[in-house]
Amino acid sequence: MVKKYYQRFAEQMLLEVANISGAISHAGEKGRNNEQILSDFLKRYLPRRFSVDTGQVVAADGSMSSQTDIIIHDRSNTPALFLGGASVLVPIETTYAVISVKTTLDKTELESAVSQIASVRRLKNEASL
Repeated sequence: MVKKYYQRFAEQMLLEVANISGAISHAGEKGRNNEQILSDFLKRYLPRRFSVDTGQVVAADGSMSSQTDIIIHDRSNTPALFLGGASVLVPIETTYAVISVKTTLDKTELESAVSQIASVRRLKNEASL
């Protein structure tokens, strides 16, 4: 029962992606829409204590990740730092996951995704006082 429940949501997401891909020719806009579909899904089904944003992850020493498509973080103790617009800075201490959304996956895109995720993993996860 649970498997079928989530399978229907996956099918619905794939249908939305297919509809957008058929209607939009610009690769950047397709990607932005695919990010939004996944982000909306996560916001809907993750526990309320989590936020789903786009932006950069920041460490206490001031170092930052590269731009990250989706950042899942705990907003109950430390909110993200909103800089205006849609992008935020999220403290590494509250970051649970990052996702790099790719419309098509080839060697170049895979290397880009790995680099993006590695930029988060390199950050020191220790708060300063």
